[in-house]
Parts: sequence; C-alpha cells; structure tokens
Amino acid sequence: MKYTVLEGSENGKVWDWFYDRFLFKPSYYAKNWPSIEPSLTSRTYRFADYLFEDDFDGYEDWIHAGLKEVVSNDFLYALDWQHPCYKFHLNNYGDLPIGFFPDGDYYIFIDASLSNGVFTHPWEQSVCVFGDRLVEVLTKKFAAPFSQEFRRS
Repeated sequence: MKYTVLEGSENGKVWDWFYDRFLFKPSYYAKNWPSIEPSLTSRTYRFADYLFEDDFDGYEDWIHAGLKEVVSNDFLYALDWQHPCYKFHLNNYGDLPIGFFPDGDYYIFIDASLSNGVFTHPWEQSVCVFGDRLVEVLTKKFAAPFSQEFRRS
C-alpha cells in the first residue's frame, strides 16, 4: 500500500499534538485568525492569486521539493481536518487522495518528527511553512511562488 489511513489512537495522537503545539483554532471567521500559532520558525504566504490560475504546479512543486529535501526517506502525515488522514512516504505523494492545495478544509503535511511541515488555511487563503529546516530550505534554496509573505515567527 502506498499510504495508510490513520485510525484510532495514532490519528488522535497526531491531532492532539497538533492542536496543543500550534494552538489550533479552526474558524471560518477572519476575526479568529490566524488559526495556528506556531512556536517553531514559520513563514506564511497568501495563495489567493493562485486560486483562479490554470496551473498550480509552481505551488505543488515548491512544497514537494522542500519536503523532499527535509524529510528524505521518512514518512509524512497528511492531515485533512474532519476527514480521513494518512501516513505516507513522499515518493508516493501522487497516490494520496488529497494534495497540498486546500479544497475547503485545512490541510497539514508534517514530518514524522512533528517538527517540519505546511499548514494550509482555505478561508484565509494562506500556507504556513513551519520548522527551522523546512523554512530555511524553502526560503533560501527554492524560490517561493508567492510574493505576499504576511506573517512570520
């Protein structure tokens, strides 16, 4: 199998960690944003300009390249808020039922050490890249496809 569905205690453990560590507050309302407060190094970019583009490859390639450099042969968690979540190896990313670009739900892709990943916010239309190593790789080695960095920690 190219990915496994997270179930039971593993699913609960990863979500509990994410809620606790990032103070996750899901909300549709702008007055409640940001929905996460990363304690790790982070950069948040708007992807609103990409919503009506025909080609999201720049965004997908940027995230994939950064994660591939940081994660190497380890697995990742792919969390889809209020839906099935997955554990997978990055070389099997194309087989996942979800992608890096949100379709109306929060998506979180995070490494096995729970220290590097991306959080996409569908209503704020943003992506938050977090973790020292991933932020360094994505901001220095690979050019961000977004021009509007609007939050950092």
